[in-house]
Amino acid sequence: MQRFSQVSAVPSSVQPTEAIRATRATRCVVVAADEARRENFGFAAREGGWDVTLCCDSAEALSEARQSLLHLAIVDLSGAALQERPGFRFLVEQLACTSRMLLLVCGGLDDAREEVWARHLGVWMYLPGAIDGTELVGLCVAARETVERLIASNRQHRGTREETKFRSG
Repeated sequence: MQRFSQVSAVPSSVQPTEAIRATRATRCVVVAADEARRENFGFAAREGGWDVTLCCDSAEALSEARQSLLHLAIVDLSGAALQERPGFRFLVEQLACTSRMLLLVCGGLDDAREEVWARHLGVWMYLPGAIDGTELVGLCVAARETVERLIASNRQHRGTREETKFRSG
């Protein structure tokens, strides 16, 4: 899929919904303490069609989430050192409170309590253990498609609500 910076740059053969999809930025933040893992997650998200911001700590990521409209957050708990984990867990809790984004959490391979905690928070996807390559790209594509469906559904719902208000008023 080609990415266009302006709607006017879209060829006339492209349907309007494709033009909207091509110009709308789906923003993602990747949070991982380990640089190699952060770059790996960032690469997969970019390949999955996301506009990516990489963060190395929870405070930076929380600031980014407060300043930007994010649609996806990928948080790597499994790569965080023991002293970083409380901050990363707090970040997950804070991001889980915002209903406007999907949250993908990579956790410890054999930590069932962490998985229960994450699922209780309502994260979109919990991955026990490391994941990379085409599987991670596939998850990023699925997340983008999910966000696009939610945005389209929300727009349709708002349009129906406005139509009803117009008719009844």
